[in-house]
Amino acid sequence: MKNPDKFPNADTIEAIEELEKGGGFKFEGTTEELFAVLTES
Repeated sequence: MKNPDKFPNADTIEAIEELEKGGGFKFEGTTEELFAVLTES
């Protein structure tokens, strides 16, 4: 039997493929700066 924790789900696979194609969001900075960006409205 396969352990589901060791295999990525469909959402994770999609995210990995997006990153491999150069997409996604790359952030360089502190954790505080990241959370400030993520909570901007």
